[in-house]
Amino acid sequence: MGHGNKFTDNPTLSPEVADRGFKVGLIIGGIGLVASLAGLAMGETRQFAFSWLTAGAWGTTICLGSLFYVVLHHIVRAAWSTSFRRIAENITLGFPLMAVFMLPLLLGGMHTLYHWSHADAVAADPILQGKESFLNPAFFGGRAVFFFIVWIVISTFYRRLSVRQDESGDHALTLRMRWWAPLSVVFFALTTSFAGTDWLMSLDPHWFSTMFGVIIFAGCLLSSYATMSLVGMWLQKNGALKNTLTEWNFHDMAKLMFGFNCFWAYTSFSQYMLIW
Repeated sequence: MGHGNKFTDNPTLSPEVADRGFKVGLIIGGIGLVASLAGLAMGETRQFAFSWLTAGAWGTTICLGSLFYVVLHHIVRAAWSTSFRRIAENITLGFPLMAVFMLPLLLGGMHTLYHWSHADAVAADPILQGKESFLNPAFFGGRAVFFFIVWIVISTFYRRLSVRQDESGDHALTLRMRWWAPLSVVFFALTTSFAGTDWLMSLDPHWFSTMFGVIIFAGCLLSSYATMSLVGMWLQKNGALKNTLTEWNFHDMAKLMFGFNCFWAYTSFSQYMLIW
């Protein structure tokens, strides 16, 4: 995969560029929020809830794919992925923000989105009664909180140790991150699959797919690779990481995007073929 990395440049983005990027993001987010609230004010409660869930799931999957990139880097002891690793680590800082973003769904949108959250619907449906021990508002909310705690703990652990290693050069920190990587992958796999099942698949509690968690995983990686590539291109355009991110690094990311795009298509078609 990647070749010829030379970590010789200053990776720091100028404050002016960083401030401009933050303001652009704030403006775009503000426009989206105003539009969403306008729809809510016009009585589009159900559409607002679905749109909010879609946006939250989209942002969370990008953070999840970036987290997997970081953990996998330590498991396989890769060298080529070091160039993009800090970008991925920084993207995972979005987990606390996504937790706050998803909070309205737990506080007010659950009954709008999920048929199984209504006691009268459960009482009249034997299928929902069979799933009631798992699909109930209290357990659903508890799982969501647990998911974000796990993701925030893992992402914070790896980023803090990575920054400390930049400052001290202590190789023991690398060994520590590698030691925890397999266990982190196990927690990642379980929480990602359950989160996809809870937040998306349970929108139709009469339908289920054993392939759904794999499809969510493929989407996480595909979206995160695309995001990291765009961020890397933007950083280089604004004078950062010009000697760190090489042409080969972007080739590697393009290959991964192509591969996981094919994998996503394969798993999605497999689900469609077997079920429908």
